[in-house]
Amino acid sequence: MIGLAAPLSLRAVTPKDESLLLNLYASTRAAEMARVDWDDLRKAEFISMQYHAQHTHYLQHYPDASFQIIQHKQQAIGDWYTFQSSSLMRVLDITILPQFRGRGIGSKLLELFLAQAKASQRPVRLYVYKENLRVSAWYKRLGFQAVGGLSMYTEMEWRP
Repeated sequence: MIGLAAPLSLRAVTPKDESLLLNLYASTRAAEMARVDWDDLRKAEFISMQYHAQHTHYLQHYPDASFQIIQHKQQAIGDWYTFQSSSLMRVLDITILPQFRGRGIGSKLLELFLAQAKASQRPVRLYVYKENLRVSAWYKRLGFQAVGGLSMYTEMEWRP
């Protein structure tokens, strides 16, 4: 369990978080949606479909994962989805609302997660969207290396 210092905290995702989670997901696809010639309704439908497909995938493939909301002063500002087995730790998703990005919140979460991985001698894996060069560079600075991937995503790994 990761412990954050105030004013940051984590809590379990609840059904009441659906709107927040959809908005977080939409924020990760905003640049892509700006490039397509669709009306707002079609964009919203596409984002909703993609979000639900991703969420269903996480629940099916990682039923024992930890699905948490990142809070700043009790305000929900992001999501933090992780999975742990005896041999591997995985960051499934970390998304922070745009107005809270760049403040070191994600770095703090990853720092604590990597410390936990180091203490248990487990690698950490994650996927990053290939077009998200800024985030890929951030992971590389933290010591992650590309180890494979899928058509749109690069799988990266950090080893203790």
